[in-house]
Amino acid sequence: MTRLVYKGSSFANGLTNGKMYEVEDVNQFCVSVIDDSGMQHFYSKVNPCQFGSVGMKGAWSEVSK
Repeated sequence: MTRLVYKGSSFANGLTNGKMYEVEDVNQFCVSVIDDSGMQHFYSKVNPCQFGSVGMKGAWSEVSK
């Protein structure tokens, strides 16, 4: 299973800067992870951030095996 680290602005019940997440599903545009809310959500592969946020930036970094 792929593990990714989120790097960016932390947001409540979403993603935390520097935290590792296990990828549940992936497609061309999105990754699906169990986020801090405990629920499975889709986030952009290019700029993962809170839905509807303006100016918020984030990135995924793959964890070495």
